[in-house]
Amino acid sequence: MRPTLGRGFTPEEGVGRNAHPVAVISHETWKNRYQGDPDIIGKTQYLNGVQHTIIGVAPENFHGTFVGVSFQFWVPISMQETFDPTGYKLEDRNARAFESFVVPETGRHATASARKSCPRCARRLEDDYPETNRGHEIQLLPLWRSPFNVAAEMLPTLEIAFAVVLFVLLIACANVSTLLLVRSLAAAAGNDHASCARRRPPPLVATASNRRPDSLGVRHCRWNRRRALVPECIGACVSGAGPGIIVNLPGQIDWRVLAVSAGVCVLATLLFALAPAIQASKVDLAGAINSGSSGVVGGRGRSRLRSAFVLIQMSLSFVLIAGAGLLMQSLQRIQSASPGFSTEGVLLSGVDLLSAGYNAERAKAFQDQLLESVRALPGVEAATFARVIPFGLRDFSSAPITVEGYQAEADERPTG
Repeated sequence: MRPTLGRGFTPEEGVGRNAHPVAVISHETWKNRYQGDPDIIGKTQYLNGVQHTIIGVAPENFHGTFVGVSFQFWVPISMQETFDPTGYKLEDRNARAFESFVVPETGRHATASARKSCPRCARRLEDDYPETNRGHEIQLLPLWRSPFNVAAEMLPTLEIAFAVVLFVLLIACANVSTLLLVRSLAAAAGNDHASCARRRPPPLVATASNRRPDSLGVRHCRWNRRRALVPECIGACVSGAGPGIIVNLPGQIDWRVLAVSAGVCVLATLLFALAPAIQASKVDLAGAINSGSSGVVGGRGRSRLRSAFVLIQMSLSFVLIAGAGLLMQSLQRIQSASPGFSTEGVLLSGVDLLSAGYNAERAKAFQDQLLESVRALPGVEAATFARVIPFGLRDFSSAPITVEGYQAEADERPTG
């Protein structure tokens, strides 16, 4: 992460208990709260009653490492106790709610080498600290697969959505390809036949080289057909992809998504539009003209081929319609499915008392007073506190718990 203004944290600021009260603010905070002040670096603000110096402004599109959560500022990990009064976790080997980021060295085998070193590091820590590290391993994962991230949980849903989109794209491309091929054959039997027939040469005479004197005219007709079909293929591609891109432009579509979409359009055009057009242009028009046949696709064989194309098109269209209907039905069932709790008339709000500097006693008193005040409001039927909300981000914080009637062993640390 390269800050827009100022700098990030130095390694020295990551150690020392509450010794480095500095902060990097988000681009949104810089714009909204400080009106984009270019001289914001070096100014101070109070965070949890502690004066922090602003040392940097994060880039505009950087929101942190958690999918679905946008942070307003960051402080060094050495300031953890300022925002979490349950103790300084960097001196507690049982505290595991931390992420460690690794930037592998450049090179082909750098990541593989780093993964191989993880088991050795885990065994060394287990030997040095058997009470806290016995049975624990170390894994090197991509950021999106981090156990603190919800991106990995979204992967199955994204895979299903991608498969559905790919399925619809293939069927649509196959339909367009069939239509273009039939149209090309029809054009070959119609317009091209008429235009080339007007230039019908005299009966062929065998020559020493067996060259057909009309080959130049046939190649000219084929080139005209290919040149005429190219704009049609491009037009079909643009008319199919254009609306999808335009609809997403108001949401500031990512340039990488736009580039992939353009690449898929070009590839689909080459595979499903130009290829059938070129294949259709290879029809032996000269033979059909000289033989006086009724048309390229007018014969019994061509009629069967055309009927087969129509049958394939209808079959694929039926599959497309059936698939779209099933997809819509699934979406409707998802929207109407009961989650097991009522969401009507429910208002959710959050308050983090520990990060605001409250100790356990003050937090309990504040919660009791807040509940009484909210329950006294007109129209409120009930109010309560919850640690985890349905379909929300998981809460990884933990605290010691006791189970009535159970005495924990010396090496057990029940937490919840």
